[in-house]
Amino acid sequence: MKVLDARLTESQIQNMQEDELEKDLVLIGVVGSADKMQEDVRSCVSEFIRAGIKVWIVTGDKDSTAKAVGYNSGILSPEREIL
Repeated sequence: MKVLDARLTESQIQNMQEDELEKDLVLIGVVGSADKMQEDVRSCVSEFIRAGIKVWIVTGDKDSTAKAVGYNSGILSPEREIL
C-alpha cells in the first residue's frame, strides 16, 4: 500500500506524475464540497450577453472547475472563445 506523506506541499503533489499518485492508492477518507450557484445566474448572464455587456470569469481555480462554472452559468458556450 502506498502512503502519501501528509507533509507534502500542494506544489510537490502537483509536480508528481499521475501514475505516482493513482497507482495502488487506498482511500482512507474523501471529502468534497461545492458552492451552489444562485437560481437566476444563467438568465441574468444571458440578458447581459444579449445587451452586449462583456462577461468574464476570472478565477484562480483549476481550469476544469472554471470551465464547468462557465458552462453552468451560461457565460461559456461551445461557440464562445475561451482565453
